[in-house]
Formats: sequence, C-alpha cells, structure tokens
Amino acid sequence: VEATMEEIIRTVHNRGGKTFLLIDEYDRFANKLMFEHPQRYAKMTKRVEDDARTAPIRTFFEAVKATNARSFTTGITPIALADASGWNGCKDLTHDGMFATVCGLREQDVLQVLEKLLERKDDRDRVFGLMQRIYNGYHFPDKHGISEPLFNTQMCLFFFDKWLNPSNADFRQNMLDLWSRDPESASLHELIDANVAVSENALRVVAKHPSLLLLQTGLASSRGSVDAEVNRKFRLRELLDYEAPDSIHRLAAFMYHHGLVTHAGSGQIKMPNRAVDEPLRGLFACVSAMIASWKLDITDVINNPTREKVWRLVSEITRGLNTRYDRNFMEAGLQALLEYALRELTDRFGFTVDCESEYSGGERRADLRLAT
Repeated sequence: VEATMEEIIRTVHNRGGKTFLLIDEYDRFANKLMFEHPQRYAKMTKRVEDDARTAPIRTFFEAVKATNARSFTTGITPIALADASGWNGCKDLTHDGMFATVCGLREQDVLQVLEKLLERKDDRDRVFGLMQRIYNGYHFPDKHGISEPLFNTQMCLFFFDKWLNPSNADFRQNMLDLWSRDPESASLHELIDANVAVSENALRVVAKHPSLLLLQTGLASSRGSVDAEVNRKFRLRELLDYEAPDSIHRLAAFMYHHGLVTHAGSGQIKMPNRAVDEPLRGLFACVSAMIASWKLDITDVINNPTREKVWRLVSEITRGLNTRYDRNFMEAGLQALLEYALRELTDRFGFTVDCESEYSGGERRADLRLAT
C-alpha cells in the first residue's frame, strides 16, 4: 500500500500537481464488524507480525503517515482509528470550536429553502417548527461553550427531496394539514431516511451497557440532561470494560458520536430531537418493567417518614436497577435515577413528585419532594 501510494504521489508531483487525500467514512466497514464479528475486527486493526494484509486499516493509515501527504478523513467514531494505532500524527478536529457549525445546517439555511418552497409565512413557520422538532438540536463545542442548535443535513435534504417529488402530494398535504400542526403525531417513517436512522448495532451496544441505566434516568428526568464527558478518545475494549470507573463517560461518548445525544452545555449531554428520542426511549421500557414489579409502600414513607424508611426506599430502587456506586458517581445522576423511578410509580401509589421544589415560603429547597 505504501509503495503504491508513494508512486501515485510522485507521479502527480512530477506532473506539477499536488496531492490531497479525501478519506470518507473510514470506519464504515469496521463499525459493522466490531459488533457483529469482533474477531474479524480485531484482525483488521491488529497486525500479525509483519504481514500488512492482516491489518488493512492500520496498514493504510501507516502508509498515509509515511507519504506525508495532506489528507482529510471523516468517520463516525474514533474507535477504529484508536484500535489501529497507525496514524498518531493526525489532528483531531472533532471538538475544535472553529468547526462547530460545519457538520449541520443553520436556522437561516433551512428558512431560505422553505421560502422557495412555501409562499405563505404561516405555512413556512409551521413546517419549520416540525423540522426543528425532528431534525434540529445538535450542538458541538465552540469558543463560547456550545454551538447554536444545528439541523441534521442529510435528514433535511431527504425532506426537501421528498417535498419536491411531484408524486408526493399526500406527503405535502399531511405535512401542511396534520403534522406541522401537531409535530408529535408526524410519522417518523415518512420523515426519516432509513440510511441515516439510528444504527441497530449502536442501539444494541447501548442497550446492554450497564451504565445505560445511569444515563437514561437523567435523560428521561424533568431536567432532560445528565453530566458526562464525551470529548475523549477510547478503544473498543475500553468501551466494553464495564467495570472501569469512567465507563459511563465512554458510553456517553459512543452515543454522542452516533448522534444519540448531544452537548447540553456545562459538561452535560441531552437527546437532540424526536428522531432520536423515540428509538432511545424504547430502551427505557426495560427499566419501566422492572419498576412496575416492585412492591414498595411509598405512601407510608411519605405520610410517616423516618430516616430508616427513606433509606429502605432508596435502597430498594438502587437494588432493583443493579446499580453500582462509587466516588465517580455523580449526585445529579443519583437524583435523576430516583426521580425517574418514582415518577414511574406515581399512578400506582397515588403521589406526586416535584424536582428542585421550594417549600415553607421559599425558605427551603428540596432535590425531590413526594406528596400524597
């Protein structure tokens, strides 16, 4: 590979030209293998002795490094590159604030297209509102903290192509008469390109990760966000090391790179839009099922509270979710975990849950308050 690449670069140079390599979706094949055929993936990234054929990803990027050619590479996650360890001289622009708005459409970009498609302003406003709920909400780090919310470019192009297709009169009619008036009723099947939908492999990895329970309770709580670090590189074995103290951050980073969560500012993450909310919340069903099976006398805890009863209540919840706590566990995560579990039980036991509520005339404040 190296010899071939050097020959190409030399030929271009001899003819007065310069070489710039564009490598698109470098990890497309690797992402499929790493979870469906992990042994084959290991062979792709780890070279056996001096046989370059056994590790094509590593061999290729070693060749790019050896030729010293300028290049630009895109991919979904940094996992395959970290596992291959063949290109440690590259500059990672993923979290560079200068490029915060490159990977998405800004509000004015979408509005300019809608102005050409719809004459009436109220129609444009309603359709724009629907597109915000389903395609918008992605944030990247910038010099001020996080970028403005961006639209998913591919999903917007899919929408515009479908709108302009003469045979999609029913789609346009549903958009104007039904979906734009009630975005929650809109058919995601009609509005999302299957080629850019959330990867099933990614959902499987997320679903079986023990730290998901800590993340999902925060994401599903009234706050809608949770503390997590997503700006770090990691290898596949590190992602699957469930006992590591920072495993929750690796899972969050994996979800971030797959578009399942986005930056919420102040070191927190959140779900960006309905296109992600629905498939991700489908994973929450297993937690709800566990909660529904618990036999807790919460009414007695509320009406006749004691330190021991509250302790038993919290212990029952954390035991039921098989959650392990240590010094790395965040207070906000514990609060969100309890809030989510208790909210799931409100209908069964007839009580209410308030989060961050004031009482006694505003003199006191509670993280969680239960009332019958």
